[in-house]
Amino acid sequence: MHLESIGEIALNEITKSEGESKLGTVLNVFKSTAYIKTISNELIILTTLPLKSPITMNLNYRGNLKSVLKPLAKIKVRDGKLQTNGFTASLVEAKKYVVQKQCLNADVLFSILEKDFRNILSLLNLELYNASITWLKTYQVVTEKFMECLNETKKLKNNLQNSILNFLTKIIGLGPGFTPSGDDFAAGFLFIFNTFSPLLKLKKIKISNSILFSHTNWVSGKIVDYIQRGIADEVLYKVLCCLKNLQRNSLTDSFLDLISRGHTTGVDLAMGFLAAISFLQDTAYNSSLTSKLILFLLENTKQVLFVGGDGNLRKLPKN
Repeated sequence: MHLESIGEIALNEITKSEGESKLGTVLNVFKSTAYIKTISNELIILTTLPLKSPITMNLNYRGNLKSVLKPLAKIKVRDGKLQTNGFTASLVEAKKYVVQKQCLNADVLFSILEKDFRNILSLLNLELYNASITWLKTYQVVTEKFMECLNETKKLKNNLQNSILNFLTKIIGLGPGFTPSGDDFAAGFLFIFNTFSPLLKLKKIKISNSILFSHTNWVSGKIVDYIQRGIADEVLYKVLCCLKNLQRNSLTDSFLDLISRGHTTGVDLAMGFLAAISFLQDTAYNSSLTSKLILFLLENTKQVLFVGGDGNLRKLPKN
């Protein structure tokens, strides 16, 4: 086995640990992805998938990672190889993944066309019928909290950032899954908001580590922290570049790539993206995208869910 690609942060961690007793500890292992906590408290994602990021190591391996890696295994770096019991991967052929600089900073605020906004909502609408009842109930809560946040920002314009921070704090850890829906929504929102908010002379928003790690699991909390600081993967950067460069023909396609990720992670990130895009555009141009997004969420989650004869929630079947 060998690594094909390695992100800058992951490479720095490996360089620091060369010859030391260990790089870190394997926390969680899934079929195609493992999560490693380094001795300096960074997260490294080891994956057989092609998705690249500054914290990712892409492994050339077609098997199930569960068969070669175990939780709590100690990983070390020796002689240009990642090593643990029953697992060795060469680092020699790995290419360094570097984020394109033009994707990191924004100099022009986007202006989303109504038809592009509707197209993205249509993509999300298709996903609602594939979602679980638990996920839909989670989004009803997220929508309610978002509405409360918007009402606060209208009343307290000087405390806009505090209102948003309070809203995002309330949804951290909300929902099922390894990375809860609330975490992914918050990460998506902060990625867009913190990139473009300086153009509106708004301060960036950061959820503190004490909040993150007391409300959700360590891996999910670290991912939110990275993304809110602008450290993301190539699919998120692709959406960002489309927004920055107003590549309208590619924007919907970039959202489609994002939405298709994972079980609900891509949809959750996309929802957070759209919420921040709507909020910033409304703030800059006095438009009404945010109210349309909330109306979409309220109407569509209610249309998909109904109360059965036994008093329990049910999902409408697909047409």
